[in-house]
Amino acid sequence: MSRGTQHTDPDERYSEKLFYPLRVLCVLCGQSMKTLRVHYEGRVQGVGFRYTVKNLAREFEVSGTVANLPDGRVELLASGDPDEVDGFLEAIRTSALAGHITLETPRDIPRPAGMRGFSIVP
Repeated sequence: MSRGTQHTDPDERYSEKLFYPLRVLCVLCGQSMKTLRVHYEGRVQGVGFRYTVKNLAREFEVSGTVANLPDGRVELLASGDPDEVDGFLEAIRTSALAGHITLETPRDIPRPAGMRGFSIVP
């Protein structure tokens, strides 16, 4: 016990020191992360889709990229806490982009190494 500190519960003094770093470690190792590759079809190029998605990403704790594909689809990679990723996708579905999307195809993927921030791929 440290000087001048009284603890009635012996586990209490260790809980924050032990469990907080473990939670961070789990996030860093990807155990509690969700990473999706989502393909959007419809009139999704030339309508500000990527710009809007990047702006929506600022409202969530997600990292990833959004890119136009040569076949006319848009590809989104999104990674983060499962609730954050799900909320982000729902925000896209209910945004002004909704009228441009005819098909959304999500697929779970491994988190790419070094993924940080959110960016538009030119």
